Amino acid sequence: MDNSRATDWERPLYVSIYPLLAAGNNSAESRRFVQQLKPRTFKPVEQYFVRELKRYGKNQQQPVIVTLHSVVQSQPPVLENGAGRVAVGIWSLKMRYWAWRAAGSVEGVPGDVRIFVSYHPAARKDLLERSTALRKGYIGLVNARASRSSNAKNNIIIVHELLHTLGASDKYNLTTGQPLAPQGLADPRRRPLYPQKIAEIMAARIPLSSSRWRSPANIGQTMMGLETATEVGFLDD
Repeated sequence: MDNSRATDWERPLYVSIYPLLAAGNNSAESRRFVQQLKPRTFKPVEQYFVRELKRYGKNQQQPVIVTLHSVVQSQPPVLENGAGRVAVGIWSLKMRYWAWRAAGSVEGVPGDVRIFVSYHPAARKDLLERSTALRKGYIGLVNARASRSSNAKNNIIIVHELLHTLGASDKYNLTTGQPLAPQGLADPRRRPLYPQKIAEIMAARIPLSSSRWRSPANIGQTMMGLETATEVGFLDD
């Protein structure tokens, strides 16, 4: 699937969700949570794309269709912190092979994009930074928390990584987490500029000042800025 077809938005984009337990997560509570996941958990992901496309003048009833598959039993390859370009390239090849094998191990036809959601204990932090996506192969690996109260924030990370597979870039400082201005601001014309009211989805934080931010509570507290919309085909270059 070439990127032009993935982002022309003339037909639905099919997204497969594959849950799995993160390595080392032997919690019985987490296992029950993953096994009891329902398709409605990810409905906000679909609704987000309907809303954002409409904001940019495109009325699509179902731009994204999410399918929940059964639990994957294997673990993805690990990308070490600080890995160099060669190591990253080798990891990406391993990841694409693992994704092909993992998707084939459960029932159902894989969608255009495969998002693997790795569930950690509910207390785990810094999951957005540890999530990743591959544009080549349309694969996302989301680190999520295994609790119902975390579903709303998990969906923010899912949409963030899904947009990465479609060509969107991060819009926050990778060291500090601070949203970049102006591209990482939901309303770069706001006066005064800070505090912002909601988050740009590829920054995934609500900036309170030029050096402070807070996390959005749900996908409704995020939106897609002009640069992101252009990157994923909502707008022409």
